[in-house]
Amino acid sequence: MATIDRSLLETDEDAIYKQLLLQAQEEGGLGAGLQNPNSIAVVPKPGFCLKTKKSDGEKIFINICTGENLPDAKDLKDEELVELLNSEDPSGFRIPMSLGEPHAEVDNSGKGCTAYDVVINPEFFSRMQNRQLLQGFFLTVVLEGLEYKYEMELSREWKMLKNRRFVGTLPEQNVRTQSKPWIMDMSGEDSESKKSLISEMSPQKEPPKP
Repeated sequence: MATIDRSLLETDEDAIYKQLLLQAQEEGGLGAGLQNPNSIAVVPKPGFCLKTKKSDGEKIFINICTGENLPDAKDLKDEELVELLNSEDPSGFRIPMSLGEPHAEVDNSGKGCTAYDVVINPEFFSRMQNRQLLQGFFLTVVLEGLEYKYEMELSREWKMLKNRRFVGTLPEQNVRTQSKPWIMDMSGEDSESKKSLISEMSPQKEPPKP
């Protein structure tokens, strides 16, 4: 599959923000907390795990998880997806996801490794599982999103683990609900002229304990 143009990896989170705010209102009422909603909790549920490596040989695991609070992506048929990806402006399809922070783990051989948790909507996960084209596109976006966010290179010779759905732990993610771009447009063009293939919600770091 062709490499995604990184100039398209520009975060636009307005739709995500609105949906998460509505969910917070339904779950927490109209209290004072809604006047300054900073984040919402997302509990990752295991889906499947990819094994790959960085350019320096470090082993990397990517836990593909689902979270009920994340909005669904637009449901496109394969023909529509191909047509969209071949167009000059593939702005009609974004995948809301949370790219988690790296966490150190130990693999089955007792060696150190790094794992990342990527959380998506469960309905999108189900569709993606049953459609090879959509899954290939999604995994390409995930790899390039992690590369761009964490400034690293990942091998495309990945393997899907058969006997493990995740590596390490799956901690709850406090996802920012404000629109804050983490994957920026590097093309020098007007940022409003292009939309993202990723609608990324960045996990909010826990404040240091006193």
